[in-house]
Amino acid sequence: MSKITMGQQTNENTFVKYKKWIIAGLSVYIVPTLILAVLFITYITYGYFGSDLRSHPYQQYIYGGYNVGVQDGNKDRKVNNHPNNRGEYSKSREYLDDIPWLDYKAETEILQKAVIAEKDQYLAQFTGSERGEKLAEMRIKNIKLHMQQKLDERISNVATFYTDYVEKKIKRENYKGDDEYNEALIHEAWRLGYEYGYGSGRSFGEFLAKEML
Repeated sequence: MSKITMGQQTNENTFVKYKKWIIAGLSVYIVPTLILAVLFITYITYGYFGSDLRSHPYQQYIYGGYNVGVQDGNKDRKVNNHPNNRGEYSKSREYLDDIPWLDYKAETEILQKAVIAEKDQYLAQFTGSERGEKLAEMRIKNIKLHMQQKLDERISNVATFYTDYVEKKIKRENYKGDDEYNEALIHEAWRLGYEYGYGSGRSFGEFLAKEML
């Protein structure tokens, strides 16, 4: 009996003696693991709440509709659009007529030309050396003429444009409840995406169309 007691005491004394070393050894493995776990959870949380797809749940349907549209348009292009048949080519391009994003993009290109024209008109009142000074001053002080200010307000991303377009087109007051309203948002987002995707796939083929959204 005394031998058992002495053995227990010896084990306890050994644990007390090396307690700090044991804890330090475990910390080497546990602490970095905990830090990595916290960083991973933080990254996932930030990604979830910071993503545009979370801010606009229906934006994923724009992408979904576009991808399906590209595939369908590409299939019809392979069947009908022959290199030597200009009529079929023109017919395919008609599917990109009146596409909201492309109309908006064309307006932006016109505005870009107006920005240059306005800048040239402004600088024309100065001599050669003064023009350089004015250009440098505009750059340093971030001075923007009227047309440039309007251009800066334009949307440059397709998905962002359609997100804004859907929100403006589908009015909340036209629907009785949130479910009906959200369903309308999703339906319109998918339809617009598909329409643009089909025209892109039909006109340019799947490979090039994938780069257009």
